[in-house]
Amino acid sequence: MRNTFESFMVKQAIFKEHLLIVEVKKSSVKVRYNNTIGDFVPYTQVHNQFKASYSPPTIGETALYLKMGRFGLVLGTSILPQEVEDSQKEDIQIIKYKDGTTTTY
Repeated sequence: MRNTFESFMVKQAIFKEHLLIVEVKKSSVKVRYNNTIGDFVPYTQVHNQFKASYSPPTIGETALYLKMGRFGLVLGTSILPQEVEDSQKEDIQIIKYKDGTTTTY
């Protein structure tokens, strides 16, 4: 049974990279892919024991889109440019806002 389910999931899942968010409604977004704009789908973010926060999705943001049949899900991206990745430390959180404000914890 498990192999059948896994096989179904592999056949049904379409993982699309480097898609752009084109419309936002609270925590749901529409993305453009294959010259198509999809329906509103949930926009997920990481919440863990270290921190829980909400960062609104933004139009023009690169997104990762997972679609399985009628179900879709957009993953908030955590793909950092190399220079930002190199400056990160595992025990320090740095938040940089659009207006230039930086918070370090």
